[in-house]
Amino acid sequence: MILMNLFRTLREKRLYKQLGHIGKNSQIGFPVMISRPSQVFIEDYAGILNGAKMILNQGCFYLGKYSRIASGFTVVTDNHTPTVGLPYFFTGGLHINDRPKDVMVKEDCWIGANVTLLPGAIINRGMVVAACAMVNKEFPPYAVIA
Repeated sequence: MILMNLFRTLREKRLYKQLGHIGKNSQIGFPVMISRPSQVFIEDYAGILNGAKMILNQGCFYLGKYSRIASGFTVVTDNHTPTVGLPYFFTGGLHINDRPKDVMVKEDCWIGANVTLLPGAIINRGMVVAACAMVNKEFPPYAVIA
């Protein structure tokens, strides 16, 4: 048990060093999959529970102060744009005509389980996003998305 806790602590410290920024008393639950940790910015007292998937290529993900994200969270920051005459097999892997947009979760938000945030999603201050929701645009502060 002590060895597993030591291993977990070392793994967390290694990930935290790779992140663009992580504030004090913030945490990320394991297991987690982050394609480009340097493009993840987490402010103070924020947290992400286990099972998060962050699929980032050129866009960034920002998590504001006092915000919490439940298990099974997915964020995608790049959209593939179809190109006439080129199969998706090539455009997806080579990131031809990608349209990256940052994804932002501002301060004091709650994101429910299995939520997906797509490119350009902005979760403003005090918002609540219900479980299994998919968000692809900006909503006003203190809204409830279900």
